[in-house]
Amino acid sequence: MTQEIQLSDYGGNYEAFCDACYQAYLAFWAGKPTFEGKKIQRNANKVSRGKEDDFWGIVDGHDASKDHEIERYCKVPLLGHVLSPENVKAASDVLFIRRLHKRKIRIEVFSRSKSYLVVLQELGKLDRVQFITAYPLGEGQLRKKLKNYEEFKRNGFEPL
Repeated sequence: MTQEIQLSDYGGNYEAFCDACYQAYLAFWAGKPTFEGKKIQRNANKVSRGKEDDFWGIVDGHDASKDHEIERYCKVPLLGHVLSPENVKAASDVLFIRRLHKRKIRIEVFSRSKSYLVVLQELGKLDRVQFITAYPLGEGQLRKKLKNYEEFKRNGFEPL
């Protein structure tokens, strides 16, 4: 089972903690992740503050000026759990919904037990999907995702 990374594991040393989270992020991408057999493509990454911008987007919410939310860092290793083909296929803990967002199809993949969301975007006829972002879900956000998922199922739409 994927473990979150804790700041206390690094004696409160933020730099070492941040580096460990970044290594988990790089390890996820080194595994060449897929979703429904399609390669997950990431953005052409610029590097700032010594790490890729997509990493900062996950942990800072694309706002480097706001205070770091430690929970966002801790949950970086959950990318692999949420997007694991076995977890997605089992559809027990990890669920997903496709929805229209600004004329593009977004795929919201989330773990009920870990309260973590990964957002992907379909790329038309290509055999890839685009990684958009990932972040922890609050209780209310998770309830809303579950409600949306159940609504799609109840209305006969394929939530997958």
